Formats: sequence, C-alpha cells, structure tokens
Amino acid sequence: MKKLLLAIGILLVVFVGVLALIPIFFKDDIQAAINQELDNTLKAKIAYDTDAFGVSLLSTFPDIGITIGNFGIVGIEEFEDDTLLFVDEFRISVDLMSAISGEKITISNVTLDQPQIQLLVLTDGTSNYDIVKETEDVDDEEITTEETSSGLDIGIEQWDIINADIIYYDLTLPFYITMFGLDHNGSGDLKQDVFDMSTVTSISDVSLGYDGIEYVSSKQFGADVVMAMDMTNMKFTFKQNRMNLNNFSFGFDGFVSMPSDDIDMDLTFEGKDIDLISILSLIPGAYQEYLDGVSAGGEVGFSGLVKGTFNDVEMPRVNTTFSISDGS
Repeated sequence: MKKLLLAIGILLVVFVGVLALIPIFFKDDIQAAINQELDNTLKAKIAYDTDAFGVSLLSTFPDIGITIGNFGIVGIEEFEDDTLLFVDEFRISVDLMSAISGEKITISNVTLDQPQIQLLVLTDGTSNYDIVKETEDVDDEEITTEETSSGLDIGIEQWDIINADIIYYDLTLPFYITMFGLDHNGSGDLKQDVFDMSTVTSISDVSLGYDGIEYVSSKQFGADVVMAMDMTNMKFTFKQNRMNLNNFSFGFDGFVSMPSDDIDMDLTFEGKDIDLISILSLIPGAYQEYLDGVSAGGEVGFSGLVKGTFNDVEMPRVNTTFSISDGS
C-alpha cells in the first residue's frame, strides 16, 4: 500500500510539473502565432506589454489560459491619432483537447478587463473600426470539398466584459452614445447553428444624443436577455428578457431576421411594473432640479409593436400605446 501511495504521489508531482512547464516551453510559439494572426487579419497598429504576456495550464486545466496586458489597437491614416481599443488585461481560455485537434477549437472564456473603446464614423462614412483586411475573392469552382471541410472552426462558450467605457460618434447622422461602467457577461454554444444565448448587462452611466439634442443624460441601464439564435437563417428570437432604463422597465417578444440585406422585424414590447415615477426618472439630469418637492402617482400602460422590413427604401410599421390611470 505504501509503495502504491508513493507511486501515485510521484505521478501527481510529475503531472503537476508537466502542466507547469508546458506553457513555458510553448510561450514564445504561442506569442508568435498571435502576433502573426493579428498582422494577417488587421490593418491597424497593435501593441501590448510583452512582459505582461502569460500562458498557463496549471491554474486553468483542462483549458490553456492566455493573458495579454495593456493591449491596444490604434487606427491608421486619418485615424492614426485615435485609439480604437485599449484593454488593461485580455484573458482567454482555450479547451486544450480542441486546440490539439486543431479542427474545432473551443474557447471556454474570453474576458476584457477594463476596456476603453472609441468608435468613430466621419461625415464621409469612413469608420475607425473598419480594420479587418479584405481577403482575395475566390471563385466557388476553385474551392474544393477538402478545402471547405478543413476550415478552422472556432466557438466561444462564455464571454465577460468588466467595467468598460464605450464611446460611439457617428457624424453622418449626427448621433452619439456614451456608456461608462459597463459590465456584461454572456454564454452560448457559438459552434452550433441553433442555440440559446444568455446575456446580462449593466451600465452605470448612459447618454445619447441626436442632431444636437441630448435625449438621455447619465441614466442607468440594465438588461437580462435570453435569445434563440438561428445562425443558418440569421433569425434572432427574444425569449425571457427584461430591460430597464433608470426605473423604466420593459421587455420584448418576437424576432429580428436578416436573411439578406433587408432586416425583417416582428416585435412587440411592453412596460413592466411601471408608474408615473418611472416616467419621471427618464427626465434628463439638467431638468432634475425641477422635480424637487414634486410628488407623483398613477399606473402607466406602455406597449407597442415594430413590424415590417427595414432597408434603403422601406421602414417597418411602428405603433405605440401609452396610458395613465389615476395619475396625479
């Protein structure tokens, strides 16, 4: 028995030692592969702290963990002074056996810790996030069955965004939205053509404006959503969901479908447990002082639908019903 326990102990020590040493041996190769893939894929300046690059197998087993610190993407040409993305720490966990097989790689988790994202669209429609290099067009006849079946298949099971700041400016409209203190997590088997995707989002400060008028000022937003994803038909159906802007809560039923360039919508929406105070909570911050000493009451009804096709020449039908009972 003592010899058996000793042998098991030695095997465990060797196993742990191998888990600790494998990432050290392959760290440079993994880092070089990441650098090459970024260079092949993106037309932008990429930088990160090489000292903060790490590979681990021991703490993430049976996944292999990769950590990249101070990761940034900066634009080129007219956006050369604009940072598109900066992340304090970027973490990814890859299923070890799927990575060894190389055919269907499963990413167990992707985490962006404290990312800062700035999306810009100029008046001519040029955007700073158009950074993916174009691939050469290949005739369908030139693609063999073997080439089609050997393509790299990557699936993500879970993702997290921690304390993000996101700014989007579109000068063609003009429109902007800022989101500060955004936390988001989601899960779903993205390797499948049909699956349920669950997401939870909270934002501590949301503002948006259009054509010089700020319609939402420093409001809180939350969303808990489950959607049925049909990637083959590009159809996305709302299941259980609840969203709130400050104290105003609402939910959706129906679907959005994008089988072609058109966007087909058949949605209904309604308020959930809202009252007159919920409505007043949406007033922009600059006007909040006018509510000092004001009391309000009354039940609010809010519902509607969006149905039809959206494209360059057509808009869906929108209907909204709003009511107040016993309001004061």
